[in-house]
Amino acid sequence: MPSKRPQGLNKAAKNKKQKVAPNENNGPEKDQTPDFTIALEDEVDPDDELAQLYGLYETYRESSKDSPKLLYGLVHECDRLLRNSTEKLPSRFHNIYAISLLDLAKFVETEDDQPKKKSGNNGESCADFILAAIERASIGIEESSDSIADLYFTLSRAKLALVDEKLKNSPSESRYDEAINILPELKEAVSDFETAEKFLLESGKSFLDFSKDQLGAVEDLLQIVDGFIALEDENEAESDPAASTENIERGRLRSLNDKYLEWSKDRYQRILETSVESKGKNKDPNGSSVSVVLWANRGMGQYYLALAAPLLAKLDDGADEDEDEDDSEDEDEDEDDNDESIALSPEELQSAKDLVQKAVDYLFKAESDDDPETYTVVAEALISLANLFEVESDDQRRLYSQAVLRLRKAQRLGFGSYQELIADLED
Repeated sequence: MPSKRPQGLNKAAKNKKQKVAPNENNGPEKDQTPDFTIALEDEVDPDDELAQLYGLYETYRESSKDSPKLLYGLVHECDRLLRNSTEKLPSRFHNIYAISLLDLAKFVETEDDQPKKKSGNNGESCADFILAAIERASIGIEESSDSIADLYFTLSRAKLALVDEKLKNSPSESRYDEAINILPELKEAVSDFETAEKFLLESGKSFLDFSKDQLGAVEDLLQIVDGFIALEDENEAESDPAASTENIERGRLRSLNDKYLEWSKDRYQRILETSVESKGKNKDPNGSSVSVVLWANRGMGQYYLALAAPLLAKLDDGADEDEDEDDSEDEDEDEDDNDESIALSPEELQSAKDLVQKAVDYLFKAESDDDPETYTVVAEALISLANLFEVESDDQRRLYSQAVLRLRKAQRLGFGSYQELIADLED
């Protein structure tokens, strides 16, 4: 009987995250004012403190972002400017301050790393940094007289980060209730994004003028609602059908998952449609626009994978049941090699293939040597698609081979090591 088919990059992805995540020596340090020197560009006016702050921020944006040192430098400089300023500061200052606080939250020790409270150098929790970012963006919106679109984009991302943090830290038995409770906050975050979108478009810019940082809230939202279906399924399995209060809430997360998936898709599609229109007018996209188009293609791929997720989960459940049976009793060596798909009806199987194929088509267009992770994302989608075909069929082998090519390329570009998975796929 053929060996168990590879199920994806889950383990490899965890290893990859460990490689790029900060180690325990990179966490928030005792001294909030790190002792380091940053060489700014020659054109930065040494007497213009805001220009120096902007230069430091651009240095951070172009860095690997795998250490909080630059962020602490930014926060320290923002604190100093805020204390010493006798005039209102521009919106860009407030936005840099808010983004720096929000990004610092990512370096707070996790509960896995620290048995005690998740904390930074002065006992701040991850949520404390996020709340500080929300406060700073809100103050900037109130006080700034210039463009505030960026601040609304940052505010949206910060609110989504807080929602995600609350869900991650809620006990599994109460996570569904927590998801219901945070829905108003989710709605606020979406509203803030739409406000930012409105301001930017009213200024004469198009969707191609948006930056990946500005549009990041779309991806963040997609990742949050991606877990709603699983929570809904768990709740339905555990709920008492006769309880009227439960019946009122039942299905609410599933409905919102569908709503926000479509909302996200709409943003990605607008970018891609605008790109096509620009080409029709013989306009050459700039580097930033190309980056946003790549990002939108990746987002569309993730959208179709999210649609396929319930079917893929059902397939995995069927595979797990088969594996349990293999462990408990001897099975006929001549049984159907495609028995792992038994959990899906023929219609469901075809639907899953169609959705994952659409995802792969978009993800192919998102591949970039500048973002090696895209190759692992495509590889995982190809493996998911391959697992929908008969074991050792020509289609499965072809898709596994395509996945291997991308895993090897990611390795060559220094993004993780996937030798064990490659060996499984080539077996």
